[in-house]
Amino acid sequence: AFLTLLDKAISQARRRRAELPVLVIDLDQFKKINDTWGHQCGDEVLRHFVGLAASCLRREDLMGGLGGEEFAIALPLATREGARAVAERLCSLVGQHPAMTEHGPIALTVSVGVTLCAAGESPEGVLHRADAAMYQAKQRGRNTWCFFDAGMQAAAQARSALEADLRVALQQRQCL
Repeated sequence: AFLTLLDKAISQARRRRAELPVLVIDLDQFKKINDTWGHQCGDEVLRHFVGLAASCLRREDLMGGLGGEEFAIALPLATREGARAVAERLCSLVGQHPAMTEHGPIALTVSVGVTLCAAGESPEGVLHRADAAMYQAKQRGRNTWCFFDAGMQAAAQARSALEADLRVALQQRQCL
């Protein structure tokens, strides 16, 4: 459902010749919550996050789950600066409001990747770039946000190629 709505938002932005900021958000260390307190508590934490995130958004903004603890937000009629403000507000709000569960308060942080949809880009393509920025935010220590830049894509492709080469070398026993 979210991909369909994102596709429509991309089409509308293209017709208006407007920017369309897209954010990918990951709850930091969420696996630890599920492993420690169970999936029911994890579900409570996810609902808490969704409520906090919704309070940062305008009526026309779109939010959807991408799976597990990963979410995406599209900000129609927003600018790059507006996207930065939402990412900062989201990081701050989540960090300041622990999830109140039957096990007590559980502190949360998020890592957020931000990108602007390029002309003619598919929903999957823009989400891929925002995801790359989100992983960069995680590498910077979590509980922060990061704007996508072209160097991230090149670095991700280089890492992927290196990993593939290492797998082949190990399989062929070239690395001993």
